[in-house]
Amino acid sequence: AQFLPLYKPVMMQTGVVAYAAWQAASDSATLIASVDVCSPAKCDNFFVVAVDGANTELKNKDGATIGQSMNGIVGQQFWARYPGTLGLNENLGGVSAITISAPDGAMKMLLPLSGGTVGNDPSAVIPVRINQNDSMFVNTDT
Repeated sequence: AQFLPLYKPVMMQTGVVAYAAWQAASDSATLIASVDVCSPAKCDNFFVVAVDGANTELKNKDGATIGQSMNGIVGQQFWARYPGTLGLNENLGGVSAITISAPDGAMKMLLPLSGGTVGNDPSAVIPVRINQNDSMFVNTDT
């Protein structure tokens, strides 16, 4: 798979270690979607392995929502992925996107997906302030 660009440059020198991360919660056949969120202060990965109703919330490896994990941080770069052919709506039943919403339901960001292999979709470089009760949802018709 294509290697995604790094959030910021890294000087490669003796002692620098690169780690690979993988989905430990389940096998990749059940991964519905994942999103990397990066800021100068912190980066985190959020994912969902099953869909429970119309909106399913993405959480990190510790089970925290985007608001719980990144409260007060301005997310500056977002990479959204979906390992399907036609995006989130395999039956073409709606918009293929992941949304970040405020607690009152107001949409703060929409991350479009085309599906397919990693690297098909460029990162979204749009500063979004993450607050404690914000949520990230995925919708799918599969």
